[in-house]
Amino acid sequence: MSKFILYISMTILGFIFMPFYANCLNIDSTNIKSKTKDTLVFCYNCDTLSQTLVFQRIDDIKIDFELTSYNKLKNEIKRVNGVAENKYSSDYGSEMDFNEDGEMYLVIEYLYESEEIFLSFRFNKEYTKVNVEVADEVFPNKYCPLHSIKALSKCKSR
Repeated sequence: MSKFILYISMTILGFIFMPFYANCLNIDSTNIKSKTKDTLVFCYNCDTLSQTLVFQRIDDIKIDFELTSYNKLKNEIKRVNGVAENKYSSDYGSEMDFNEDGEMYLVIEYLYESEEIFLSFRFNKEYTKVNVEVADEVFPNKYCPLHSIKALSKCKSR
């Protein structure tokens, strides 16, 4: 119980002090853009599922993406592509995620919305990992989920 209380209190403190921390960061925006100028590929693989996200930055707030989920056992594939936008119109918003060790980190979030699905792509600041969250999927496929099972890691650049 005490670990849970500690976790909740750290989360609350993080959200209270996050705007101050984000404003104090010395962020070189041109450096971030140079990291994402090329097409980047993020992957997750296990014995049953393979997930791939291919994206290329269009401008300061938009990315062109293709997200693929492939079930190796059922030989089924689900794919969605389009243009996602940074909801804060900047490299860093006030969004945070937690890594596997419970440490908070800033994320760059891009959102995609269509009649069939709502996707959120949450990149770490180095653009080496991304979490994909799905909401309002009209035709979900339980064998080929589009949401991240675990964070997708950068596997190559084109």
